[in-house]
Amino acid sequence: MIKKITLAFLTGGIIFALYSCAPSVPYFETKMDVKLKQKIALLERDNSTEIISIIGKADKSISEEMKEQMIEQNVKVESVINNLFTASGNYKAIKNLAGLGFINYISLSINRNIN
Repeated sequence: MIKKITLAFLTGGIIFALYSCAPSVPYFETKMDVKLKQKIALLERDNSTEIISIIGKADKSISEEMKEQMIEQNVKVESVINNLFTASGNYKAIKNLAGLGFINYISLSINRNIN
């Protein structure tokens, strides 16, 4: 009887420990750079429909099927080279894109003057 109670408490403790170690940040946010997270937080706060341009990386070369899955998230895929891509969409679309399993990382696109 004592072994069963001990096992129950041990199992409960392990489950609690695993749950408390879970990241407090949603999974998709771990795929975003800091500047993109800040931009999304600002747009989300204002419920803005502003379009964000991003650069991303997938875990393998992007197929037509993968590209279609990206488009289904209301993202405009602008260019694809192997596993790298550029795209744009509102903050909701970008968050949905980050939730796709094959997306490794996305960052805010920055325009630079070459002058």
